Amino acid sequence: MSVQWFAAIESLSTGKINALREEDLNENFFEALSHVQEIHANCKILLRTHHQCAGLELMDMMSVYQEGAYEHRILCARVNYYEFLLIYEQ
Repeated sequence: MSVQWFAAIESLSTGKINALREEDLNENFFEALSHVQEIHANCKILLRTHHQCAGLELMDMMSVYQEGAYEHRILCARVNYYEFLLIYEQ
């Protein structure tokens, strides 16, 4: 198995990356997040071969996407909460 083949199969489309960054929490977000988790898990295949560096690099990249998506969701939730408070206080 080549690293190029694995990277082509286990890559995120621009649409999925955008879904992780969008404000809307919809089906696209969860599909993209699921795909990130799947790619991260599949990197274990690379770790068992002589492509450990590539596997670790992909795992790190997927962790960044996943963490960014969670942080973005938390930020959106906080903004929505503060907007609610401003409306409620009026």
